[in-house]
Amino acid sequence: MAPQPGPEYFRRTGLGAVTAISLGLGLYTNQEYKAVVLAPKSIPYESLGFFGSFLQYLTVNHYGKLYFGYYLTWIIHGVEALYTYKLAGDKGLTSSTRLKWSLQTLLFGIFSLKFLNAYQPPKPKRG
Repeated sequence: MAPQPGPEYFRRTGLGAVTAISLGLGLYTNQEYKAVVLAPKSIPYESLGFFGSFLQYLTVNHYGKLYFGYYLTWIIHGVEALYTYKLAGDKGLTSSTRLKWSLQTLLFGIFSLKFLNAYQPPKPKRG
């Protein structure tokens, strides 16, 4: 069932995008919820096999880029969320719906924002 246009319009991000973003940002996080960037010594690289070797290579040889990329990612998602809040208001959505869009965009970025950009609110009837 497709979402109906109107002031309560909201569409969830697809499962593929949710999975990709979660795994991508999950690279930075371990079981203790510390970022790999902030606590690289706490990661059990040997338990992760080939992927662990790759992560260890990145943290040893490209730590500065990982550190910068981690914070840049969250800054970009934050700016997208603020833009989404404004855009949803411009499209006449309710404040609770604007909050849903902003939160979803904060977590999943452009994959959420593209649905809101494509949304065209119903035009008022002339009469």
